[in-house]
Amino acid sequence: MRRTLMALVLALLPVAAAAQAAPAATDPVAAELARVNATLKEITALLKGQSDIQDLDLLMKRVQLGESQVAELDRQLRSDESELRGLETQRSNSELRMRAIAAQLKRDSQDQKPGELEAISEQAAEELKRTRQRMGQLSQEIAVLQSDLANRQEDLRGWQALLDRRLSRHVG
Repeated sequence: MRRTLMALVLALLPVAAAAQAAPAATDPVAAELARVNATLKEITALLKGQSDIQDLDLLMKRVQLGESQVAELDRQLRSDESELRGLETQRSNSELRMRAIAAQLKRDSQDQKPGELEAISEQAAEELKRTRQRMGQLSQEIAVLQSDLANRQEDLRGWQALLDRRLSRHVG
């Protein structure tokens, strides 16, 4: 629709130019051309205003999208950080458990029945290993999320600044 109206404006532009160059308004054709010229100017102004409003609307939607992306990344980051804190507690507890089992094994080695405690020790060691692996994965994910979040926040600030400039120009 915008192209059609612009094509119409461009097609009628020579007519409007001729209307401006025409002699006095006593000629009925000249008066009609002057009226067409004024109408074309009004259409141009309306189209420009509509285009500005559409641009502002698009910018606002871009800012909203950026805000929702930042909020989602922030939520994911907080969730991962919370999980990492929980894993750190779990790791600490597992290490304590391993030390207690090792001490028990040392005491029980004299009685020659360490089989059950060794199985528990191996299980605790596996659990500790899995916890450390997950902590490593989470640490990497957190680093990526922090980087993504910083980039998205910077992009958002740019879009907001552009929107602010356009709004102040549109209002002013």
